[in-house]
Amino acid sequence: MSSESFSRLVDCTRYVILYAPDSFPADTNMDLERAFADLRRGLNDSKPEVGQHFDEIARLLDEAFDDYRRTDTRSGIKRLQEIDLILRQT
Repeated sequence: MSSESFSRLVDCTRYVILYAPDSFPADTNMDLERAFADLRRGLNDSKPEVGQHFDEIARLLDEAFDDYRRTDTRSGIKRLQEIDLILRQT
């Protein structure tokens, strides 16, 4: 685990906030499922750095994904912003 993994998690979180659920740049072949898979992988790679917040972030990721799948974009964004706030305070 490295601070590079943590930085990628932060960047990926902000990227998904900007583009989810269906506005990802065409040249990236990104979609909602891939984006959240990347977020989950990034969270696992950053587990030592997120420490005690790991379970909370994992829960928020699952809830945000469910929000987007239910077309509740506003709630999905809100949960991702909560994750971003936690990561900034870590």
